[in-house]
Amino acid sequence: MKKSTRKRKNFLPALLITLLSWTAWLLVFLKVAPSGFLAFLIFYISFFLANFLTLALLLGNSRRGLLISVFTIIFLLLRQFKLTSVLSLIFLTASFFSIEIYFSRR
Repeated sequence: MKKSTRKRKNFLPALLITLLSWTAWLLVFLKVAPSGFLAFLIFYISFFLANFLTLALLLGNSRRGLLISVFTIIFLLLRQFKLTSVLSLIFLTASFFSIEIYFSRR
């Protein structure tokens, strides 16, 4: 009988890419001065990539990793522009739960 569980063959390359992306984010975080728009763009892109790859590996689901990473980036952007409140956090969380439920039923 064949096992119904699928072995993940690409774990090591994914882990190396994840570690590389966290290293890149750390270098951006420590070495780049937050003086312009490009610095913030590089920071958010590198953080999104590192967060997405880590969560996709930990959860074993790329869609959930993507949703949580987008949620995190949007929340950080709202905090940067001082637009956070409890209501915005509740709305953002409810939106992402709705999207997750919608895609999990399809």
